[in-house]
Amino acid sequence: MTLDRIRFINAKGAMLDFWYLTINQIPLDINVPISNLTDGDGGVKTGLETVDPKQIRVTGPIYDPDKKEIDNKKDELFNLLQYTPIQIYRRNKYISGYPRGMPERWIDENELRLEVSFICPDPFWYQSAEEEINPSEIEIEGNYETYPEIRIDINETTTGSIQIDNTTTGQTFFIDEISVSNGDTIIINNEDFVVEHNEENILSKVNNEWLLNGFSLVKGTNELAYSGINADLTYKYRNKWL
Repeated sequence: MTLDRIRFINAKGAMLDFWYLTINQIPLDINVPISNLTDGDGGVKTGLETVDPKQIRVTGPIYDPDKKEIDNKKDELFNLLQYTPIQIYRRNKYISGYPRGMPERWIDENELRLEVSFICPDPFWYQSAEEEINPSEIEIEGNYETYPEIRIDINETTTGSIQIDNTTTGQTFFIDEISVSNGDTIIINNEDFVVEHNEENILSKVNNEWLLNGFSLVKGTNELAYSGINADLTYKYRNKWL
């Protein structure tokens, strides 16, 4: 629970700030898929962990000596909530949600108590995107792994291999052989498992290990390495929290 300034930004970019609102966050479990053993005790993990959508409530008062000004502020918030999803900022982190209701309760003529409920299909809190060029390491502050977009800007015309390693996690992205020209671009979308060379899908060329295990950045220092075709790498990522 946080008593702080809460900022709402809707899908059209409209923004409202409210002071002394509280975010009530309902904790959600990480789901681990398990299959029970039929001939013994316990079970076997059968897939990747997932996190359910998050439900939050933003509550707090609106004060003003003029009741009309309170009504105007309430209406302004209601109009903002029409254009979803809504980014809900707490300090420098935000979560995106869809409003489910906004009941109100007047304490007296100068104070209105609001309560806005949100469902957040993406259950994580984020910071703004960051970019680093040719990093040998990336420091992650978030408490949940994040999947960077990696842009490879090719600096030579050749046929060769490309390999990117996160030695901290043991994950590797690899293309055994690819023909490229100086100025070409390869985009690796580790969130959606999409790889494009000059906007052409080349997913069939990448290593099976990446298809199975992906490539992520985890809390702390991530040691990174690149080998192969002469190129510059740009990592774009967001710190991410449960």
